[in-house]
Amino acid sequence: MLKTLYLVRHARAEARSGKVDDQLRALDKLGKKKAATIAKRLKKEGVMPDLIITSPATRASETAKIFASILGYAEEKIMQDVRIYDGNSAEALLLLTQTIADSYQQVMLFGHEPGIGDLSALLLKDFNFGVPKAGVICIGSDKTNWTQFSAKCGELQFALFPMKKGRRKLMTKQLSKAFQLKLAESLEKTCKKFDPQTAEKMKKRIKKLSKQFSEDFFAVRQNDILRSAAEIAVALEKDEAQPADPVPPKNEKAPQRKSKTSTKPAVKSKDAPVSKSAATEKSAKSRKRATTTKAAKVGKEQS
Repeated sequence: MLKTLYLVRHARAEARSGKVDDQLRALDKLGKKKAATIAKRLKKEGVMPDLIITSPATRASETAKIFASILGYAEEKIMQDVRIYDGNSAEALLLLTQTIADSYQQVMLFGHEPGIGDLSALLLKDFNFGVPKAGVICIGSDKTNWTQFSAKCGELQFALFPMKKGRRKLMTKQLSKAFQLKLAESLEKTCKKFDPQTAEKMKKRIKKLSKQFSEDFFAVRQNDILRSAAEIAVALEKDEAQPADPVPPKNEKAPQRKSKTSTKPAVKSKDAPVSKSAATEKSAKSRKRATTTKAAKVGKEQS
């Protein structure tokens, strides 16, 4: 029967430190969550391994146990192989793969980078990627014996990586655009063979139809499952950092937006509006003068 190999990198673990031996580093909270999410997605795809082999490192074995629990694989059947941790190279992992009993058809191997990515690159064509934490590469082969596994003998069935919603949305948008362009090109080429003049008149219509079909296609498609190296490249593409706004140095004021009003110094005018406080003060002085004048007048009349 045909063989399927699932290469899984362990999920996120505790940060390295001199206090804990590297092999004993356990998964952190986010790592456990990501591992469970990926395992549930695999279960939805109907994945059920016959054999699980893991590195003895704690972070790898814990990831394997989470997958086993969700996929319905007995934890006590998980095999550990020190070669995955000590070797951690394409050659060492290939030798391990070639020793698997032929009675197993679907094998899931949990390990580390760069070994997981290097073995994927060795077995697949046009694959040259590192595998992110909790990422899975599914490789199918028409080989009936594990001993027959060799360079470029496999075909990528799918890849599954933890992705944020924003990254998945951006990836879907880019893939949809590329699909639209290829679809429009193919449709236009077919129309030109049939009737070049009509095809020329239908260019805009072809473009519009291709765009609508592409949007509908990717709305139905399961976009978290990556089926080609091109899709993996988009999924792993790093976001371009946006330039930050310049920060003014200390003791220096930030530049103020220029006002449309004149910057000339104000000139006092007799007709210029008087502030409320100034008007009140002026009114009080007027009343005081009026009172003084009236009192003087009354005093003069009384004397």
